[in-house]
Amino acid sequence: MLRRMHRVIALTFASLAFLALAPAVAEACSCLRATPAQARDGADAIFEGRVTLLETHEDHVRVTFAVTQQWKGVDSERLTLTTATNSAACGFPFAEGETYLVYAHAHEGGLETTLCDRTALVTDAGEDLAALGSGSTPVDVGQPTPVTDPSASTPEPAPSRGCASCAAAPPSPAALVAPLALLLLGRRRR
Repeated sequence: MLRRMHRVIALTFASLAFLALAPAVAEACSCLRATPAQARDGADAIFEGRVTLLETHEDHVRVTFAVTQQWKGVDSERLTLTTATNSAACGFPFAEGETYLVYAHAHEGGLETTLCDRTALVTDAGEDLAALGSGSTPVDVGQPTPVTDPSASTPEPAPSRGCASCAAAPPSPAALVAPLALLLLGRRRR
């Protein structure tokens, strides 16, 4: 009987020691997924943008976007927000060069997004895009440069602003040479 009691006590201590020495359970991000309408109503900013820069810091990642479309709270073509550095802390795993539909909320003077905000690759955001409807293209029009000399015959051009993605590229050399070649060929045939 005494031997049996020692065995039970030994097993109890061994079990307690195992539980005490076992690694701690990792806390994971846990959230209730909102519907697109709930996410829209709760977000401070909603936009579609391509990631142009990722800057990893100790506890967060700064993500810079080239905004291509907006639905709420965005008025410029460039936007930077933060997210936690890992998914266990609800950080969203952005990839440079990819395009996302982002739901963001105000946080410490800026914007932040998490795994709980319905942020997703645009290719995976069909339900949200349908619920949001058509967005608009943000254009940073800035302030025009005032003309300081009223007698000047030509005003100074305003600084280049607005739709940076819409800027026209200079014509290629081939595009300049082609009309000239056609003109010369037309004169030879006459």
